[in-house]
Amino acid sequence: MKIQINEKNRHKINVVLSETAGNAYAHTISVYYELEELVQRAEQKLDASGLLVKDRRSARLTFSPAGPGSAYAKKSRNITTTRVIIERGANGWLLKSVERIEKPSYQKEGWDMEITAEQAGIITAHAMSHYSIAA
Repeated sequence: MKIQINEKNRHKINVVLSETAGNAYAHTISVYYELEELVQRAEQKLDASGLLVKDRRSARLTFSPAGPGSAYAKKSRNITTTRVIIERGANGWLLKSVERIEKPSYQKEGWDMEITAEQAGIITAHAMSHYSIAA
């Protein structure tokens, strides 16, 4: 799957998310605007890291929403949620994968941002630009 995340593809994305989530709406990504919010969060994180827009291509985020919390976990329950994989392309983010998963209700959100070695070098240089190393 490779769908550009934008208004033009809103309906197509809603269909894919809805088919994957089924009847589950709580603690899932089941509609376009939730995916759009995720894209905005990813862009904010990359921006804060010092990575310029032109250097963000190939950054990949695997995300799953948090569960309802420990009160629900006392009943030893798992929840059904969604895991999405989005990737930064040259002209924005692409939806690469959506799957239905089970995870413990107490688990926090899953946020795994993968970057290239070149991007890691840029981020490290940006982070270190405010410091000087003592000899």
